[in-house]
Order: sequence, then C-alpha cells, then structure tokens
Amino acid sequence: MEDKYIMKGENINLAELTENDLEINLQWMKDNELRRLIERPNEELTLEKQLMWFNKVRNDPARRVFKIMLGNKQEPQYIGNVNIFGIDYNRLEAEIGIFIGYPEHRAKGYGTEALRLTIKYIWQEIHPCIKIRIKMLKENIAAYRTYKKLGFVECRKEDYNFFCDDEVERIYMVLSPHIPESFGFRFPLAKTFPQMVVCGLSFICNSRCIHCPNAATNFTASIKGRDAFMSWEILKKVAEECAGYHHNLIRVSSCGEVLTHPEAIEMIEYLLDVKQDKNVALTTNGSLLTPDKSERLLKRRIRSIEVSVDAATKETFEKIRIGLDFEKVLFNIKELVRLRNENNYNTKIMVSIIEQEANENELDYIFKFWEEIVDDVLIRKLLSFKGIIKRKKEYSTYLHSTVPCPFLWERVLIDSLGNVRGCVSDIYNTSCVGNIKEHSIEELWQSELFNTWRKLHIQGRREEIPMCKGCIDLEYRSWNYNYFYALDKDVSFKPPF
Repeated sequence: MEDKYIMKGENINLAELTENDLEINLQWMKDNELRRLIERPNEELTLEKQLMWFNKVRNDPARRVFKIMLGNKQEPQYIGNVNIFGIDYNRLEAEIGIFIGYPEHRAKGYGTEALRLTIKYIWQEIHPCIKIRIKMLKENIAAYRTYKKLGFVECRKEDYNFFCDDEVERIYMVLSPHIPESFGFRFPLAKTFPQMVVCGLSFICNSRCIHCPNAATNFTASIKGRDAFMSWEILKKVAEECAGYHHNLIRVSSCGEVLTHPEAIEMIEYLLDVKQDKNVALTTNGSLLTPDKSERLLKRRIRSIEVSVDAATKETFEKIRIGLDFEKVLFNIKELVRLRNENNYNTKIMVSIIEQEANENELDYIFKFWEEIVDDVLIRKLLSFKGIIKRKKEYSTYLHSTVPCPFLWERVLIDSLGNVRGCVSDIYNTSCVGNIKEHSIEELWQSELFNTWRKLHIQGRREEIPMCKGCIDLEYRSWNYNYFYALDKDVSFKPPF
C-alpha cells in the first residue's frame, strides 16, 4: 500500500500511520532506553494492544498520529512517530509527542525537521491559533535543546492542560503562535513611524454596549462637548504625517461611534485622498453606515470596513448592543457587500464578535451566519479595562502576563483633541506621550518616554508603568494574529470551532 503523505519536508515527510506499521512499532518498543524516554518503561506491549490503541486513535477527533518517513518517495524509510493529542478548540491547545525509533537515526536533525512539519500542520490544518504543549523528562537535555531551538519556552504545568498527573520530574514547555521569534519592531521602518495610527474621530456613541468601558462608566472618562469630535486641523495633520509612510495603516475607530461625527465621511474621504496607498480602514457599529455612505467610501477604495456585531439574532444583538436595531445593521452590511461586489471594488468587509457571556453559547451559529455574508469573521476576547468590565469567567489566553505588550511596537491612538495615547485601550488618557499640535507623530513614537516603556516591558517590569499596572488584558493580545493578519489573511481558510 502506498503511503499517504500529509506534510513534505527536505529530508523528512509525515505520512498517515497504518495498521501495517504496528509490527515495526512493536520492535522499537523493545529498546529500553526509548521506552524510558517516552515514559512507558514497564508497560507490556503486544501486537493486540497496539491494534487496540491504533483503532482508538484513528477514531478520536482530538488526535492525529503520523509516521516519520526518511528519504524520497521512491525509497522511503519509516523511522519514527509523531503523536498530536488533546486537541481542544475551546482552550486552543494541543500536545505533541515524538520519537525516532532507530538509534542510528537519532541526533541527526530528523526529529527537529519532523517537529517543524508537525507545527506547520497544526497551524495550517487544525487551527492557526493553537498553543502547542510538549513535555520531557528533566534529564532529557537533548530534547530540551531541540524544543528551545524551535521556539518552545518553559511553562508551569498548571497553566496548561498537560496530559499527566503523577509526580515525575519533567520539564513543561509551550509554543505559542502569538509569540514572535524576538520582541521588538517587526521591520526597520516601524521603528521610525507606527504601523497603525488609530484615529479617534468621535467620542460620542449611539449605543451602550454591555462590554464597553465608556458605557459602563456612563462616559465619565470620555471627551465632552464639541471637543468630542475631531477637528479638521487635527485630522489633516494625521493625514499628512501618515501619508509619507506606506507601511502605516490609519484605522478610523473611536472610543465612541465614528459615524456620529457630522463630517465623518468627508474626513475619511480626505484621508483616502491624501494617503494615496489607500491604507485606511474603518471600524463602525454599522447602524449609521447607510448605503449612500458605503458607496462613497467604496468609490474612494477604502482598504477595509469592519462592523462590530457580536451576534446573529435580534434578541442577542440588542441585548449586547443596547440602543441599536439588528435588522437595520444587517441591511446596511448586506448593502455594503452588494455595492462592493456589483462594482468590483477590492475593499475587504469584515464583522467582529467579542466573546462574552451573552453570546458564548451561540458562537458557532454566529460564525456560520456571518461567514456566508462577509469576507471574514473576527472573534475577540472580552477585555476588562482594568476591572471596569467584569468577566464572569477567564477565557483561554494568548500570551503569558510576563510577555511584552505588542501594541508598544505597533500602534498609537490619537484622540479628538490630538493627544497621542500609547495604549489604545486607555480610556482615561493616562498614557499620553504628547499632542500632535506640538509634536509630530514620528517624534512622539521615538520619544524617550515611549522607549522607556518598551524597555520596561522587555525586562518584565511593566508594573512600574502607571498605565500598565494592573492591566489584565495583555494576555488576550497577540504579536502575530492581530489586525494586520486579519487584513492580509487568506479568507478561504475558515477556522473550525
């Protein structure tokens, strides 16, 4: 029977394990050192037991087992196994185990290449955001070095769902798709000017969403009166400074609803005219995004429009997004898509969902409902804004609390008064580094204060920064799976639940 290849590498390929391979497995298990390292030293193994295990594994949706094949397809040699188990779509975790069966093939890099292929398979074929667990005996230094070289970091057993409950001395490690190879600016030009400038046109909102910190505080932290709307003076300065940097995205979003600004559409049109690369995106609740407004933005070739929806039924939508009408928002989104398609515009249209108690039992339905209408569906975790919003449960996190916050190397918020905030989640303006009426965005981005914050985060001392002290939302951010990923990703991949 010809092997069915799953992933192909330079020297190693992964193929489906078959019943015919079990006898070779059984021979390998006679190696006492191998059995000790894979923690099966006293287990009595027979072909019958192997067959029972194989049948159980191939019918388990939370497992995948592949054989490691050395050499080309004409003369391949079966040299080991990779086991993926504990696949959990709720926690976004999975664990892997690996061994090379023949001693002469160990310490030659074949295990490392097989691991790279396994990681690629997990993130491409299972889910792109899964954290990968691995464990080893404390004395297995060679394995530890290999895993560390691949980007795994040590972790506490209790922080992840490791499959073991004994007291054997082990090292526990995890590889997160949310952590880069190194922390810092993604490319040289990002050090000069932020990748994203969040342009806060309006601090007034026509909704009182239950997950919004401004609604929860009755907008006491919000900018008031005429100052709640960004002036043309501020808007033009943002446009002119961002226009010179093609790596920069202007994301028109707010601590309120952007389109409550009486001149919002004219201002976004201006941004699109000045920023000729059209690298401008809009985030809105969709209630005021009437077809005539959509058409104007589409004609200007806006890069992306994201509508925050959180639900796919009238009852849940209006429970979460208080003051808005589900049918009206749905109509506006469908018209936006129709106008885009009929005129062959290339604007990406997305909706976003905040996972929370009010919708957590409907996420599968919500995703399927909206994926039939728009290009992509973004699912975000519920943020607490330093405890303003009460989370009834802790959701699976992306980062450990000691990891630096990616936003410090990525984005700033410019509010309606021109204040440049170092944290886009800062509703009280405690992270202000200056005002663009007095300094350029470039100056403030490279300022001593900003660089001090970055240094403290790298050193694991973020609690020394007033705006970061007490933040419990950092763990729900990602260095890799962020807004830029959403804009660039291939929308033909639909992650399962």
